[in-house]
Amino acid sequence: MVHHTKFRVALVTHQLKAFVRHDGNVRLPNAIAAVTRTSTLNAVLQIHQVIQNLESVARAQMTADFVPGVQLGITIGSETAVRSLGTNLITKRATDDDTLFRIASITKVFTAAVLARLHRAAVVDLDAPVRRYVPEFDLADHDAANRVTTRQLLLHTGGFAVYQELVPSGPDALSIGARGQIHAEQIAPPGDLFNYNGIGYMVAGRVIEVVTGTSYEEALRGALHGPLGMSRTKFARPFHV
Repeated sequence: MVHHTKFRVALVTHQLKAFVRHDGNVRLPNAIAAVTRTSTLNAVLQIHQVIQNLESVARAQMTADFVPGVQLGITIGSETAVRSLGTNLITKRATDDDTLFRIASITKVFTAAVLARLHRAAVVDLDAPVRRYVPEFDLADHDAANRVTTRQLLLHTGGFAVYQELVPSGPDALSIGARGQIHAEQIAPPGDLFNYNGIGYMVAGRVIEVVTGTSYEEALRGALHGPLGMSRTKFARPFHV
């Protein structure tokens, strides 16, 4: 998925590793942390200083990791600031506020949000076995496949290892992918272990298709992109933005 950053969510195309400690907790550089703790600063001056510090960190990380282009966004109160750095390698132009970036696994946030809304509307039960909605889903451990829930897929606690295979693009892609998990090895009982597994979100996407009676793409447009005015957020074919 690609996204337009004028929506009030900060999407950064490269992880600023300076913000993440080895234990996984977020650590803001001291200059930024000090600003965000100072509630007496004028919001406009505060956000200006924060975005300047973020830009310095981003530029250093871009140089270290050969990142061609980045967009930064931050909101403090009612104030929003955006910075665009580097170059768009496709257009050969400077990155600007209108540059589209692939957001890759950030798409999982959209999947989880749609399923949470469907759960609230009693259209889907996140704690019911996935196979209630996607009977073609299976695992090498058939008993485990019968017990995995949609909530566990969203929490990466389904307990099965990542199994990837090339699935042709098409209206049946998610269904075929769910069926192919019959080759996935079970490494823990469902619900017992966190193991990052993006394939679980593919199966969760198939749940959305089944309960809404439409494609995953159309379901997201109707539930999120349209109501939020995200007219430039779209699904892109591989290697084409």
